[in-house]
Amino acid sequence: MGPCREDGRYAASGECGRLRIGVPALIPRSSLAGLIGQYREVYPHIEIEMTDSSARDAVMQLRADRLDIVFVAGTSGLPDCYSRAMVTMRQKQTSLGQRS
Repeated sequence: MGPCREDGRYAASGECGRLRIGVPALIPRSSLAGLIGQYREVYPHIEIEMTDSSARDAVMQLRADRLDIVFVAGTSGLPDCYSRAMVTMRQKQTSLGQRS
């Protein structure tokens, strides 16, 4: 029997359950490992379930209530979803020499 069933305090306080996360294949899981680790330390009784899919499929699953959180790259402004930028990456620009 899991800790949620053993002690109703966790369930009543929202500290137990399951978090369903969608991660498109283009986002390396290693980049989320630290964030997931920190979450597990704070909420040890929450089961984390990660699903691989395309960004489009992940957003569709979120809208259908089959996922709770989706990490997508390069997508902003989904009007029916709460979203925020987690990481912003800049491309390093280099100048190339031209021959005359």
